[in-house]
Amino acid sequence: MPRIFSFKILIYLLFWLVFDFSIRPSLGVGYLRPVFLYLMVMYAAFEWGWEKALPLSLVVGVMRDLVGTNYLGSETFALFLTSGVMVMAAQKLDRHSLFMRFSLTAIFVFAVEIINLTFEALFYEGVQFQWRSRILACGGSALASAGFAPFFFYFTFRWFGEKSPLKQYELFG
Repeated sequence: MPRIFSFKILIYLLFWLVFDFSIRPSLGVGYLRPVFLYLMVMYAAFEWGWEKALPLSLVVGVMRDLVGTNYLGSETFALFLTSGVMVMAAQKLDRHSLFMRFSLTAIFVFAVEIINLTFEALFYEGVQFQWRSRILACGGSALASAGFAPFFFYFTFRWFGEKSPLKQYELFG
């Protein structure tokens, strides 16, 4: 379990930040567009626990706020609030079940997107929202993120997995 502000994690987060804002829009099919930085927060919730997931959600929120077009702090607030609830749920439920990981990831991404949508509706004046299409986009983003989650979790585990240079062998049978 690496430290949150280690060089390895920051490089990994920067890679996915660039990927989210440059390549991800072209990956989308209709409303299905995954958000990979949200998947990193869910990976931390499932594998590392709340001690690492909550600070990571703050870091991811600040990164997305600084690059995104929302009000500064809105995505950080949405991520931190939602990740706090999801981390508690992930600790209480079976974290190794593929169905639970899919469900919690979809609920997490949908909740963050809905909170961001609510912030946009409250604070952007003069913008007419087409609520149906925006909620469909939130749902599509949640389903796509949950669909990509097993692959993302596998590659993230390979990147951060516990690789001990010492192998333990049984000396006595």
